[in-house]
Parts: sequence; C-alpha cells; structure tokens
Amino acid sequence: RKSVVWHGAVADTYIVSAMLDGALALFLVSRDATGLTVTGYPT
Repeated sequence: RKSVVWHGAVADTYIVSAMLDGALALFLVSRDATGLTVTGYPT
C-alpha cells in the first residue's frame, strides 16, 4: 500500500509498520531498498 510521508523525500530511513504473525511489527527501511519508490512533491 502506498502512503504519503511528509518530507519523506529528504529521509534516509523510514519506519514502516506491518503485521507479522498477527502482531504489529516495526521495520527500518533504507531509502535505497529494492522496491521502494520515493517521489518528492512541492509544498
């Protein structure tokens, strides 16, 4: 699922939440991770 992250275009790492084995888990995802697309929008 896609999400908007305020000022995400300048972040090096993202905290991503997901369900894992029925429990909420948090993951650190690097900006250059395979499959991650970052698009900057003017504010």
